[in-house]
Amino acid sequence: MEGKGRRKEKWILFCLVGTIIVFLVSVGIGFYEKEYLGRPLIKERLSARDMGDIYRFYVSATPGIDNRPFFGDKEAEISMIAYLDYHSESTRYFFKEVFPVLRKDYIDSGMMNYYQKYYLTAQDLLEKSDNFIYSATLHCVGKLNGDFYSFFFDMVETGSVQELNQLIEKYNISEQDLIECIHEADFDDLWEDASEIENYGIVGMTPRFYIGFKGTDNTIIEGIPRYQRFVDAIRELQMILGE
Repeated sequence: MEGKGRRKEKWILFCLVGTIIVFLVSVGIGFYEKEYLGRPLIKERLSARDMGDIYRFYVSATPGIDNRPFFGDKEAEISMIAYLDYHSESTRYFFKEVFPVLRKDYIDSGMMNYYQKYYLTAQDLLEKSDNFIYSATLHCVGKLNGDFYSFFFDMVETGSVQELNQLIEKYNISEQDLIECIHEADFDDLWEDASEIENYGIVGMTPRFYIGFKGTDNTIIEGIPRYQRFVDAIRELQMILGE
């Protein structure tokens, strides 16, 4: 009887292990189909076995800011990373009422810098939506002119795709150069941001901010809160820094 009991236990253990293996294989196939085949940027990184980037993207849920344009001092200890819909009322409100105070109190002093993420989805990229037009134009103006944030602030203020041509003229961007840039660009940064938006659950028109130490250890703020909410998050980081 004791031998039969042990064989039964082994059989149950064998079935349990087999079930776990089947589950892991199924999850792996789903991951492969969704991430590896469906997202060119993720495919490239998985192929390169960039485990640090994979950890950042899937485990720590930390937005990527490497080699991205920023507003403020490069050496600032604190960073603010923002996902904001270019032509929404909440974004215009943020840049009209909140951002100028943040800039005065924290950015101009060299304490914090600001990273604007492209606000779009994979569907925007595939369908060449208005969000893609905004993002692609901003991407190429940054490369051709180098004045990424001045153009971005003006773009938010206009709030219209139709007025982009006027901005392009204002910044002395050749239409031919812009067309060539959009045609030739691989848009890895746009794909990365679209993947983050999907993976981090940033849906609809809800803004999101990440405030942390040079892009890590972030406090997440949803929506556009009162100014004091940003101040509280920044002060918590300052206390850790001993300031």
